[in-house]
Amino acid sequence: MMIKQATTADAPEIAAVITARIKACVQDHNNNNADIQAWLANKTADNIKEWINNHLALVYTQDTQIVAVILAAHSGMILLNYTLPSKALADSCSRTL
Repeated sequence: MMIKQATTADAPEIAAVITARIKACVQDHNNNNADIQAWLANKTADNIKEWINNHLALVYTQDTQIVAVILAAHSGMILLNYTLPSKALADSCSRTL
């Protein structure tokens, strides 16, 4: 496992991690497709590229797969923190990041 700075080339895979996590958050959206789509609306690869260019973006990789992402403002405020929806993986990644 490794932490590295995200690049714009990582954006589609980061979007996939975020999408998987949001879809797994059933308690937050009760599988309401409209709520899920609203939550995902700005989580596009194009927007993520902009976020990477304007903030500190780190990814946690396992083998060559991105399994977690954290985005922070230059002030240090965490803007988002998503992991693939595995409890053990999420706990490990969150502690590390």
